[in-house]
Amino acid sequence: MTGELPGALVITGGANGIGARIALRARCPVTILHRTRADEAAEVVSTIERTGGRALTLPADIKVEADVARAFAAIDRVFGGVSGLVNNAVDPGPRCRLAELAAADLERVFRTNVLGAFFCTREAAKRMSTKNGGTGGAVVSMSSLFAMKTGAPGA
Repeated sequence: MTGELPGALVITGGANGIGARIALRARCPVTILHRTRADEAAEVVSTIERTGGRALTLPADIKVEADVARAFAAIDRVFGGVSGLVNNAVDPGPRCRLAELAAADLERVFRTNVLGAFFCTREAAKRMSTKNGGTGGAVVSMSSLFAMKTGAPGA
């Protein structure tokens, strides 16, 4: 593709929904990070490649710092860096009342939605920052009605 930014657009949770739509419309190389839905992520990559684009799917549990570091190192090897990041993955937690929410569920949600987004943003910033030799880039962090319709309804 002509006019490509250096590196890849990284999309967490890009195997379906909004993340997949973003991946399919990107005009640069795309990397989809997924924890589950490997088949769906592979289909998005296949569609991008059939239309002349470049894409990669990598398994990574973004709440695990080492997974994120490993994924971004792989992106460096394949695409030479990162041009942007879309933090789209979300763990909405169990559908329950706040009074019934277990600490382990809350911790998992927090690790994914807050720390996971941070780990990905930090790795992207290391590569995109002009102070580190990068050419700049953008980070977009999203939420969705899916996350709002679960969690603690009627708390």
